[in-house]
Amino acid sequence: MRRYDYLVVEGPHDVEFVARLLKVYDFHRVQHLRDLEQFWERLVPRTFPPDGDLLKRVPIPTFFQNSTHSIAVHAAIGESAMIKRLEESRAALSDETSISSYGLILDADTKETPQQRFEKLIAELRQKNMGLPYPTYPGEVTATQPAMGVYILPDNQTPGTLEDILLAGAEVNYSQLRSIADQYLRTIDQSRLSTEDMKEFNKPAGRRKAHVGSIASILKPGRAIQNSIQDNRWLDGDAMQLEVVRAVSQFLIDLLALEKRQ
Repeated sequence: MRRYDYLVVEGPHDVEFVARLLKVYDFHRVQHLRDLEQFWERLVPRTFPPDGDLLKRVPIPTFFQNSTHSIAVHAAIGESAMIKRLEESRAALSDETSISSYGLILDADTKETPQQRFEKLIAELRQKNMGLPYPTYPGEVTATQPAMGVYILPDNQTPGTLEDILLAGAEVNYSQLRSIADQYLRTIDQSRLSTEDMKEFNKPAGRRKAHVGSIASILKPGRAIQNSIQDNRWLDGDAMQLEVVRAVSQFLIDLLALEKRQ
């Protein structure tokens, strides 16, 4: 019997980032319902569209399995949505005591330190009275059953996002593309574009997101960035040995009780 673990992350890019780190441990993505552990079927929506909204993304986790583990990775953007997703999933899984660990992975916020964002998240979780064993600092995994951990990207200490990790990986495996994309972004004349045009770009993480997107547009033309994270070499080879990558990997090892591999 496999053990069950449940993660909430802050978007589809984060799902693929986690998937890439799990690949080392022989996890594969579950594509067909017939191959999914019956335990998780209660998280598979039975109606469409969700809440009658034809444009709303179907709130289904991405499932990963190997010979020992079955993991549900749910995407939700922002603390409140992540907490709601966790709360709803626990309610749907009436036998939630079978879950070995709960994890949340989210970006740091430039308006707050990673510790402040962590404390805000934990405070909101406590208000829900879910009875979970909350960690005391970001990156910690509780020695409880179930275990629980919260990781604030990129490294629990520095303001930033997943894109900082991807760009570090790109420096290793796609250094020329990374440099050319950076030069391209520097040549943009914002005076020829409207404020609305540059609204997303000028957000705190906008330039880094554009940088990643520019590289991905070469590696996977016309495809979403998550496809590039899944298929290309952002985290291959020596990039996996970067400290910022090793730290997240160690968090997953501790949370999921995996046997560490090189």
